[in-house]
Amino acid sequence: MLVRIGTRSDHAPLQIIFIDAGLVTELNEGDRMNFIELFSAVAIGNGRRAGELMIERSRGKKHVVDAEGFTARMAALVAQVQVSAFRLDIVDVGKVLEEVMSLVRVHHIKIET
Repeated sequence: MLVRIGTRSDHAPLQIIFIDAGLVTELNEGDRMNFIELFSAVAIGNGRRAGELMIERSRGKKHVVDAEGFTARMAALVAQVQVSAFRLDIVDVGKVLEEVMSLVRVHHIKIET
């Protein structure tokens, strides 16, 4: 676990960041590029592109149901998160992941773990 404590000039704590690396894996080059592209699409607010990437990299593309509906719903979800500027004190990450998992299940998109 990495603990970082930032300070202001008056030495009062500014922030505490905990990173729990209990479950760690190393990504191969292809998986790393896939992750970076998907994360980048989400980070810049392009939910439609994030949805397209998830479909393109799905292991069962031929079974995808309503690809357009999926990309539209991903765009709406990313836009909703963008409104909160990705602030973790505002965004319920568990709820967002739950919604994504629901979308991939409904639309039959097989994502890599």
